[in-house]
Amino acid sequence: MKIGIIAEYNPFHNGHLYQIKKIKELYPNSYIIVALSPNFNMRGEISIIDKYEKAKIAINNMVDLVIEIPTVYTIQNASVYASKAIKLLNEFNIDLLAFGATSSNEELTQIVEIESSDEYNNLLNRFLKEGNSFNSSSKKAILSI
Repeated sequence: MKIGIIAEYNPFHNGHLYQIKKIKELYPNSYIIVALSPNFNMRGEISIIDKYEKAKIAINNMVDLVIEIPTVYTIQNASVYASKAIKLLNEFNIDLLAFGATSSNEELTQIVEIESSDEYNNLLNRFLKEGNSFNSSSKKAILSI
């Protein structure tokens, strides 16, 4: 089984290690493929660790393969970053996508339900047309519902 992770590892910390160990525990014969941001992270932030060191750290912590997400995608908003990273992982025919979250399952479910609604999308588009950034428009749309 091939399991994909989308990561920045900026820096790699115990939560990342826990995720990898948990995957290996639940799927002992799996291969972990990490789609990793390079020297620039989401929203164009400069990584505190260069891409080669991040890849080396991942490999030294039970990751089987690291693939680089092109910078042109990592500096975009979260939806572009994630969709391009998933497309890249799908080129390796992953079976599962693993992710970590600081929110509860209930909170994540609520966010998915809101962001899947027509009302959210209409508000998001309205705020974007007003000249707001994607992040600002998304926040305004969620708070308006």
